[in-house]
Amino acid sequence: MSRPSPGTETALDSSLIEAFNAYREGLRRRPRARPYMPPRDFDALMFLGTIGRVKPQDRLWLRRLYLACGRGLAAARQGRLDESHLHYLQAADPLDRLLHGTRAGWLVGVSTYQAGVAYLDLRRGCAERARERLELVMDADLELERAGLPVVQMHRIQQGHNLVRMDLRLGRREAAIGLAGALVAYMERLADGLPYHRGWQPRALQAVPRGLLRAMIHQVAGETAGFIVTGAAPDLEWRGLLATAGLCREAEAAVFPQVQYALRARHDRLLDDREGYLRNLGRFFRLGIRDCHLVWYPVMVELAAFCGELDTARSRQVQSLIARDAARWRGLPSALRERLDGAAPRRSVA
Repeated sequence: MSRPSPGTETALDSSLIEAFNAYREGLRRRPRARPYMPPRDFDALMFLGTIGRVKPQDRLWLRRLYLACGRGLAAARQGRLDESHLHYLQAADPLDRLLHGTRAGWLVGVSTYQAGVAYLDLRRGCAERARERLELVMDADLELERAGLPVVQMHRIQQGHNLVRMDLRLGRREAAIGLAGALVAYMERLADGLPYHRGWQPRALQAVPRGLLRAMIHQVAGETAGFIVTGAAPDLEWRGLLATAGLCREAEAAVFPQVQYALRARHDRLLDDREGYLRNLGRFFRLGIRDCHLVWYPVMVELAAFCGELDTARSRQVQSLIARDAARWRGLPSALRERLDGAAPRRSVA
């Protein structure tokens, strides 16, 4: 990006200070009081939705399957692949039992089991087999959706995020980032379908609690932003993400306004609109870090780099303060910390 002309440095410095003050204000925002009744997560909604559809005996088999799959997934995440395989072998028995019970119980079992084994296959280097298993997961989910459980669509959306992760692991960054943007657009009601699987019903998302949608948007956008910021071509990849994610016409009316402000800020920076970039950052920061930390950290890393590009006395001061604050950010991933440490001001040589 080009350096600002001398006449704009004062205005940009002022906007930068406003954005930085908004960042500090966001850090001080008090957590919201916990509601008397905790929000229901996906598993709770699934349990409630299958009452009357799954026999009590089948629920016992599902519980055994959940426990074995949970142990298998934990072992796979920790790299204990042989142990994980044994746990999934144990899970296969209750899955077979469910085949002879209620249809809904068996479909829930298939969805849970195949999703976990798909991850194990990916860790073993069997990417194509993993994709085949994810198709089985989504086939089961779609049948449950059509049987009257619209919340299950969130599990299919989760499999889309797993496809993003799979493509990133395999080095298919362009495809991964494009799909991540499509997921965000779909959850924000900006798209009528998704470029994988079939039978998408965006109207069914109206039955999904907004908190679940926000959590999934945060997960997808935050992880993808982290990969982009730590990659070799962030501007190019931000363009790819924005091309498929789009922007809500009114950020305040979005499912997740804070993520929209982050995307708008990056859109403005690509257009070299520094004032717009800083203005949208201020809106993003004022909403606080509590519900958006996965996006917050990549945004802060890029703000530090922006300060280095601006290279004024004020921007260098802000950059120094960000670096000092970052030493206390316990949740900052190592890759982002390395990128932040390397975001030094660029000074011209006379």
